[in-house]
Amino acid sequence: ASSSSSSVSTQQPWRPPHSPFGLLEELLWDRPWALLLCCILLNQTTRQQVDPVLSRLLDRFPDAASLAAADVGVIEEILRPLGLHRRRARSVILFSSAFLKGAWRKPEELPGVGRYGADAHAIFCEGQWATCEPDDHALRWYVDWIRGLG
Repeated sequence: ASSSSSSVSTQQPWRPPHSPFGLLEELLWDRPWALLLCCILLNQTTRQQVDPVLSRLLDRFPDAASLAAADVGVIEEILRPLGLHRRRARSVILFSSAFLKGAWRKPEELPGVGRYGADAHAIFCEGQWATCEPDDHALRWYVDWIRGLG
């Protein structure tokens, strides 16, 4: 081996620590598409409502490609317990398609992703918890908690 191979960084990639809050984002940090999908589903609903729906959705459509190609009627049925299922179904299909195309630089450029999703992505996928100032209470709890570890 050449001496240049020893210059490879041994620094571990960001891995968010598990908090006492047990946020879904903590489980999905290494799957940015799934994390953002979760954030879209959490809009105007609760974690208790989203958990079983997200589980069914990811079991059936484990990646952006499968969800982007999904039949909207199938997605509507899975999302029905959350309400707004017709709008949400179209939104998650458009989101998945745009995510796949990769023409986005920031998550909020994707359909259905707002400030909450962008903040969650910054904190959990990019490790930017030190500079992120989220509005969402659960993300704020996490950021305050992780800053307190320091």
